[in-house]
Amino acid sequence: MAVNGVAPYKNVLSQGFTLDSKGQKMSKSLGNVIAPEKVEKQYGAEIVRLWVASVDSSSDVRVSMDNFAQTSEAYRKIRNTMRFMLANTTDFDAAKDTVAWDDLSDVDHYMLVRLNQVIREAHADYLKYDFSSVEKVISAYLVNDLSAFYLDFAKDVVYIEAADSLQRRQMQTVMYQALVALTQMLTPILPHTMEEIWPFLNRKEDYAFLSDMPQAKTIDGEKDILQRWHAFMEFRSEVAKALEEARDAKLIGKSMEAKVTVYPTQELADLLGSLGDSNVMQMLIVSGFKQAAVGTAAPADALDFKDGAVLVEHADGDVCERCRMTRTDVGTDDAFPTLCARCAAIVRANYPEAVTEGLESKQAK
Repeated sequence: MAVNGVAPYKNVLSQGFTLDSKGQKMSKSLGNVIAPEKVEKQYGAEIVRLWVASVDSSSDVRVSMDNFAQTSEAYRKIRNTMRFMLANTTDFDAAKDTVAWDDLSDVDHYMLVRLNQVIREAHADYLKYDFSSVEKVISAYLVNDLSAFYLDFAKDVVYIEAADSLQRRQMQTVMYQALVALTQMLTPILPHTMEEIWPFLNRKEDYAFLSDMPQAKTIDGEKDILQRWHAFMEFRSEVAKALEEARDAKLIGKSMEAKVTVYPTQELADLLGSLGDSNVMQMLIVSGFKQAAVGTAAPADALDFKDGAVLVEHADGDVCERCRMTRTDVGTDDAFPTLCARCAAIVRANYPEAVTEGLESKQAK
């Protein structure tokens, strides 16, 4: 400054003190210091980094070993969610299997729009050195949007549909794009974990650190997509309450044992109609879904909510051994007496040897 008359930096990042659980400043004389080596030995160095990124370091921050235990759980959720997506994209070649935007489903569009939101917010937060907001935005997408919603019902597609089916490739497209973007955004915070993931993504860069941060895109109709799916998420929450009540009443066990009937307002009927009954049933993870006509009176035991009412009943039929859904068409294919018609058709079309084995087994019995 004395020589050039200007500060030799663009910004100053000010950080507070690290305090113990009682709010006292950590110092050797008080004996209340938590050595990073102790945390690394018990939880790993990535947990220290994730904890630092998750707190507002511009102020004084209290810390105890319990904080690192909680951070370890948050790390486990991040790692397990990304591991699930990796496991289900092992046969996905981005160069030839990626499904174009126009050929993706509505829910795929929603997940990519939400990913675009996360990229935009995380990028802005990184530029402000607001690492705690980066961590919160990314973790919320991983835990709430992916793990608790999309990946939960994706199992009925990626595990069940034919390997090269359009529906499976659609979901793999979303998973792969999310994996790449999330890995790049998390690399400054969890470098070792993200570099561990990177080789499986088959990117041109040898290391995640050599790749660029993802940039947000301009998506036509983004606002409308978010509004429509926000409304669906509210409806899904109401159905979840009804399923929980049915579970408490011992009417069902898992949600896949349930049949759901909704008595909607016109607004809700229009929303659900735009998604299709089969897609709604899949996203709710139930074995039956039906929309009553608008204006139909709901039975007394239905759960009322703002946009209508929901009735949960036990689904008719038997449990399919393959998809675990309760279906009335289990055993309709002679070669596969324990499979529903959907699963039998998939196996018959893609694994002809299984058809022969199934018929021979039946003849032997």
